[in-house]
Amino acid sequence: MKSEVKALVFTSLGHFANDGTFLLYSALIVFYSDIGIPIYYTGTLAVAYTFLGGVFALYVGKISDRLNRDPELMSGGILIMGISVFLLSLPFYSTYGEYYFIAIGAIVLGIGQAFYHPIGANIIRFSKPGRDMSDYLGINGSFGSLGRSLLILVFGALVLSTGRFHGTALYATIFLVLSGIIYSGTHKIRKPIKKVPSKTATMKDQLEGNSAVWGFIGILTSSFFLRSMFLVSISTYIFKYLNSIDGNSSALTFIFLGVSLITPVIGQPFFGYLTRKKGGFYTVVLTGVISFVTFITFLSTNLYYIDLAIYSIYAFAAYTGFPTLLGFISQNVPSSVSARANTIAWGLGNTVGGGAGLAVFLLFYEILRQNLHTIFAEFSLFLLASIVIAFLIPSYSKKVKHESDV
Repeated sequence: MKSEVKALVFTSLGHFANDGTFLLYSALIVFYSDIGIPIYYTGTLAVAYTFLGGVFALYVGKISDRLNRDPELMSGGILIMGISVFLLSLPFYSTYGEYYFIAIGAIVLGIGQAFYHPIGANIIRFSKPGRDMSDYLGINGSFGSLGRSLLILVFGALVLSTGRFHGTALYATIFLVLSGIIYSGTHKIRKPIKKVPSKTATMKDQLEGNSAVWGFIGILTSSFFLRSMFLVSISTYIFKYLNSIDGNSSALTFIFLGVSLITPVIGQPFFGYLTRKKGGFYTVVLTGVISFVTFITFLSTNLYYIDLAIYSIYAFAAYTGFPTLLGFISQNVPSSVSARANTIAWGLGNTVGGGAGLAVFLLFYEILRQNLHTIFAEFSLFLLASIVIAFLIPSYSKKVKHESDV
C-alpha cells in the first residue's frame, strides 16, 4: 500500500474515533441534569476542558515537530479519550464522588481532544511531500463527520438500550479498541528526516522571521477564533435546544443529530477539493456564508422535518474546518513548522476560541438568564464577524498556491 494511501486510511480512522466525542458532552449535560447536576457546573467544565484542549494542543505541535512521534501521539490521544468517557460514565453508577468524576473526566477529555487534528493533518501532509493534500484532508475529514454522525447514534442506542452507565462505559471501549488499531497501522509512518545546515534558522525563527507567514497565521487564527466561539457553543448546547423543542424526547434528538450530521461526510471532501482548486480563502469565506445564512433560517422555523433539512445544509458547510483551515495553512506555511502552525490555528483559533465562546454563552444563559433561542441568534454575530475578518487575510494567500517542499 502506498504511504499516502495508508496514511489516509488510518488517519481517517483516527478522525472517525476522535470526532465520536464531538456531541458526547452535549448529550451528557442533559443526562447529568436529570440526575441533579446543575448546568452551571457542567457548563463551566465545558469551558475548562475546551480551553485546556486548545492550550495543550500547542505543546502537542511542539512535540510533533521535534520528536517525530506522530503515530504515538495520535493513537495516544484516542486512548486518553476512551479513558475520559469511562470516567464520565461513573456518575450514573454511583452518586458518591459524582462531581469529581465529571470534573476529572472532562479534564481528561480536553487533553485527549488536543491530539488528533494537528497530528492527523501533519501525517497526511508529509506522506506525499510536494503535493497539495487539501483533497486528502477533505476525504479524511469526511470520516470525522461520519464519526460525529454514526457514533452519536451508537451512543444513543447503547444508552437507551442498556442504561446510562452501561451505555457510556461500553461506548468508552470503542475508543480503546480503535486506539490500538490506529497505532498498528501507523507506527511505521514517519516524517522524512532532512539534513538541515547548521546555519538554518530554528522553527521559532522561521515563524517569527517571516512577517508574511506570521500575519497570515494571525489573521486566519483570529477569524477561526470567532467562528469557533459560535460553532462550539452551538454544538455544546444543541442537544438541549433540540430536546426542548422536540418535547424532551432524547430519541428524536439523537435521530435529528445523527441524520443531519451525515451531510459533512460529503461536505468535507467537496470543500477539500475546492480548497485545492480555488484556494483556502475561497472556501473559508464560502463555508462561513453558507453556515450563517442557513443557521439564521434554522432559528426562524420550528417544524421538525424542515429544521432537519435546514440544519443538514448548515452542517454540510459548518463542519469543514479540517480541510479548509488546515488545507489553507498547508498552501501557505513551510513544512518545517507545519505541526506548529496547525496547532496555533487549531489550538488557539478553533479550540481556545470555542472555550471563549462557551464562557460567554454560560454568562448569557446562567447569569443573564436568556433563553437558548435568543443566545443562538446573538452568537450568530460571531460567525458573521469571522467572515468579515477573513477578508483581511494577506492578499498573497488568497491566491491558489500549491506547496513545494524543498
